[in-house]
Amino acid sequence: MKGSKNTSRAALGPVATILLSTVAVVWLGLQLLAMRTLLAGAVAADPGQVANLVISLSGLVVGTVYAGGVAGVSLANLADRTGGFLSRPPRIVPAAAGGLGVGVVMATASYLTFAESPDLATLVAATVGVAGLLGGCVGAIRSVPVVTAGLSGTAVLLAVFVLRAYFMDELLSQLGRDVGTYRMVVIVGGLVAGLCVGVTAFLYLRRHTRRVGLYGFILAGATPGALWLLGELVTQIAASWLTLPGEDGTVNLDNLSLALSAASQFNGGLTTLFAGATTAVLAFGILLPKRPSGPATGRGGRPGGAGKRGGPPAQSTGGKGAKAKARR
Repeated sequence: MKGSKNTSRAALGPVATILLSTVAVVWLGLQLLAMRTLLAGAVAADPGQVANLVISLSGLVVGTVYAGGVAGVSLANLADRTGGFLSRPPRIVPAAAGGLGVGVVMATASYLTFAESPDLATLVAATVGVAGLLGGCVGAIRSVPVVTAGLSGTAVLLAVFVLRAYFMDELLSQLGRDVGTYRMVVIVGGLVAGLCVGVTAFLYLRRHTRRVGLYGFILAGATPGALWLLGELVTQIAASWLTLPGEDGTVNLDNLSLALSAASQFNGGLTTLFAGATTAVLAFGILLPKRPSGPATGRGGRPGGAGKRGGPPAQSTGGKGAKAKARR
């Protein structure tokens, strides 16, 4: 138990907790503000704006998954440090409780944002509530350095989202506004994000190489892409309820565009997942200093040992033979 506590303290200190939490609060606050300013009133006045809502909802859900993960790992570490009855339940219990707390807060804020449309507000609130709970379960992973590195990479992923949104309109204007171009931009953005999150995971974990092996680097590099995919999955489940076919059974253009957008987002998430894991592994193999090779060791582990358990050097045997001859 002491070992796990020390690992938790070393892996997620107050500075890391504050930084990760700040990114989560700022991201979710900006997402809610944008949705309140641009979409809430428009959706209430024109139900056809639901397509734009679903596209914007993706960023809110992914951010909630990330925030739930930060709260989950923080609360699970707090339970380990405190000891007593708090440390008796499995680690997933405090981790899920932290994610549930984020989910409740975000569900309340989302409902108030879309209060003019009660049915829509309920669905959005339920979506982000589930996202927060699922994100909190990430904190149940016992290797806290790996989880922290993955969450740090996810914070970088959110920054890439901001840059992609900022340059998206200009890129589409230059390359062409069609489905193929949008899909290419998302995949290339996922590749860039994967490189960034893989480097971030490596930079964090290189201080913990004694506790984290190769598989830890793989998991940390893949975590941001996995959280992106999880957020997209929750978003698309909600979208299936928001964009049902019409009464005549036809599917309108907004539904078709949403399906294409979802496919592009899933491709981007998969690209980030594999690129992040690959980058972390390559950095692990290339950039980490190799352990210096010592002198040749015998079976016992001592330099020059000839015995099964580190016997003396071969010269010693010769010395004993010389002494025996001298006695004769």
